Amino acid sequence: MNKNAHSRDEDGDQQAVAWMWKNFKESEIKEVLSQKAKDKRMRINSSIKRLFWDVDKDSVDINQHRFYIISRIIDYGNIDDVKWMRNTYTDEEIKEIICKKKGISKKSAYFWTTYYKIPVEEVRCLQEFFPKELQLF
Repeated sequence: MNKNAHSRDEDGDQQAVAWMWKNFKESEIKEVLSQKAKDKRMRINSSIKRLFWDVDKDSVDINQHRFYIISRIIDYGNIDDVKWMRNTYTDEEIKEIICKKKGISKKSAYFWTTYYKIPVEEVRCLQEFFPKELQLF
C-alpha cells in the first residue's frame, strides 16, 4: 500500500468517526465499537486452526470454546500457539482448565503444573479415579 492510499484510509476513518459522533448517541457508538472489538476477538488465529482438525474451524469461538482451545494448545501446540494462548487468555483461565480438564495428556499436565506451580493433587487428569485395591464389603 502506498503512502497516499494509507492517508486516504485514515482520512476516511476520521470522517466516518466524525459522522458517527454527529449522528448517533454516545451509548450507541460505544455499543457498535464494543461489538466490533468482540467480533475481532472471537476469531481464532489462522496459525492455530491446524489444531482443530475435527471441527469446522470457522465456528470455533475463543470465548465459548475456551476449554477446548486451551486444552488443544496445551497438548498439541507449539511455542507460537502458546504465545497466542497466553495473549488471549488469562493465566487464571489457563490454570483452571489445566486443573479441571480430564482429557489432557499426563505429559502435558506435568509440564504445565510445573510451569504454573500447580500442586499435582489439584490437577484432575493426574488423579487416579479407581482405588488401587478394591475392598469387598
